[in-house]
Amino acid sequence: LVREALQTFEACSDETAEGIQGALFFQKLDYERAEPLFRRVVSTPEKLVQNEVMLVSLHALRGILAYRKEYREAEELARRAAAFE
Repeated sequence: LVREALQTFEACSDETAEGIQGALFFQKLDYERAEPLFRRVVSTPEKLVQNEVMLVSLHALRGILAYRKEYREAEELARRAAAFE
């Protein structure tokens, strides 16, 4: 079990870990700490990030930007998420 867990952990990319961290901060409404993590994920080539992590990052970052009334960038992320899906 430990060996399998280590293999799974080692297989995770940095972007996956950042996406998970970002999601934890997002859940706690700590957008200041979540935003840079999501930005790193969404700036990574999509083929290098797990699909679920990319989608969560796109949608969460869009939500943060909409909350801040940064609608233009939020709309761009919404279109990108729709195309990715």
